[in-house]
Amino acid sequence: MNTDTGMVIITNMTGDTTGNKDMNRSQIEERIEEIKREIKEVKKSWPAHDASPALMQRLDDLEMDLAQAEKELKELLHGGDLDE
Repeated sequence: MNTDTGMVIITNMTGDTTGNKDMNRSQIEERIEEIKREIKEVKKSWPAHDASPALMQRLDDLEMDLAQAEKELKELLHGGDLDE
């Protein structure tokens, strides 16, 4: 449990973002939903004033994880042929 926010923190299931090559579509979609739930919980626990640096960093980390997972899903669905 994170003592700054009083909430349970779920860590990245793979431990890093580089090891996700073997994840299938349903696993990536499940991870995206998990991250979205975590973001919602962090925002719900956000104080009106003076959010802690740890809480701000957690939200930033989650948003980066979400972007990475969405990119992986897009690459999986498009066979890695992305025009970005």
